[in-house]
Amino acid sequence: MMNTLMDDAQPGTHTLAEHTNWQNGYLYHLCPVDPAQLRQLVTELVGSPGWTFGGASVWDFDLQLADRRRNLRPITPIDPAHELDIRGDFGHAFSRQAEVRWKRLGQERYDVLVLSETPQAITNAREIRPETIDNQTRALVAGVWRVATGTAAALVQADHRPGIRYYEYRAPNGVVQFVRYREVQA
Repeated sequence: MMNTLMDDAQPGTHTLAEHTNWQNGYLYHLCPVDPAQLRQLVTELVGSPGWTFGGASVWDFDLQLADRRRNLRPITPIDPAHELDIRGDFGHAFSRQAEVRWKRLGQERYDVLVLSETPQAITNAREIRPETIDNQTRALVAGVWRVATGTAAALVQADHRPGIRYYEYRAPNGVVQFVRYREVQA
């Protein structure tokens, strides 16, 4: 019997069988992280060229703004000559090498997730692996994230801004669990 994800796909959708360039993906969780550690992670893992965005809905949220969308930082290139802007509740920094995501927990504390297609040695990080059932023993075991690297799709942005290329991180059963931002289209 074939995998139903391949058999029952709707016309016009991607199926597992269509992707030929698969590789493993790696997720790491760090918490708590201070601002200096967060900026160091972005410098070391994302590097340059890269892009960043973020925003505020609680921390640093400015109720006085006529256009409250200004509480969100648009996608901009990472400038190695300037300190990374981490104001607000959340942020992302991404490149072809990796993506670093953060959520603010307090004044000087962040919860961080790293997504990469290469294994990383990150101090105090816990690797997150999907769980799957071993078909022979029926035991729950750690699986691997599968990333289709041959077909980098692009998210379309409004206001004539360039698209964002991304990879889908799939659990062992083929279900997309994470979307990793990769680069802004030229």
